[in-house]
Amino acid sequence: MADIVVIGGGHNGLCAALQLAKAGNKVTVLERRPIVGGICAAEEFHPGYRTTGLLHDSYTIRPALVQALGLPMVDVPPLFCPKKEGSGVLLSELEGEDAAGLAKYNALIADIRPFVTSLLDAPAPHIGEEASLWPLI
Repeated sequence: MADIVVIGGGHNGLCAALQLAKAGNKVTVLERRPIVGGICAAEEFHPGYRTTGLLHDSYTIRPALVQALGLPMVDVPPLFCPKKEGSGVLLSELEGEDAAGLAKYNALIADIRPFVTSLLDAPAPHIGEEASLWPLI
């Protein structure tokens, strides 16, 4: 019998469940989909072909969280984009205008990362009986 039930086996639910289990709780994770991981789960969409999940390019797991969870840090694999015709390209091999567009996108992510990280690392606001969420909107 579980001490705590976590509803949702996305990456946040799994991190919560891991932290709760490390604290000595018996945890059960409930997920409606046949796989866990939420939007960062790699899914097989055709036999032998898998997606990388939607979070493949945002470096979503910060090193401090990986360390706190006791997980190994792994490199992000190169992303392959298939074409209908059967061929495809590795993003690391883009040239010309395509490479410039990817570089611009990566620069944007690098520019906003400190702000987003500061929001994610900030403590959650206190929500008491008299607190209102309106100031957060």
